[in-house]
Amino acid sequence: MPRLDYTDATCPSLLLEPQRTNLIPYSEYYKGSSYVLETNATLDSTLYESPEGVNNAYKLNLPSILSRITHAVQYNGAHTFSVWMKADTSGTISLRCATGNPAVSEQKNVTTEWQRFDITATDGAYWQVVKEAGDTLSSVYIYGFQVEAGSYPTSYIPTYGSSQTRA
Repeated sequence: MPRLDYTDATCPSLLLEPQRTNLIPYSEYYKGSSYVLETNATLDSTLYESPEGVNNAYKLNLPSILSRITHAVQYNGAHTFSVWMKADTSGTISLRCATGNPAVSEQKNVTTEWQRFDITATDGAYWQVVKEAGDTLSSVYIYGFQVEAGSYPTSYIPTYGSSQTRA
């Protein structure tokens, strides 16, 4: 099925991407067993409107340093983790590959608009949205976790219980 890229708002172009697999089995259900909330991190019970316009985003509360949501995906070679985030007020929060070779952590500037953020690491296992020293946000809205083999992110591939591959 052809897809259009609206990056340049003046004229859409055909979106051509390589075959990729989202390795996270539940990319939108963060209360499932594949996610771990640590150091007092919590998820609101209310679902919020996501970038796709339906109520399937969560508010992740990160009250203290090293509060985080973790998803374990063992991999070798370059892999890219991406997630959609926004906040009630603008500030910073970190994305991290906790066991990458080397471990990777990047502070991201989150605004009140949905944006997709990504990091790439090599040979690791634990992907996190985490509050680190210097981060200014205590909560963010999250949607659409994705981990894929490759050194750059491709468009989001939703999953509903098992990894999914885009041909």
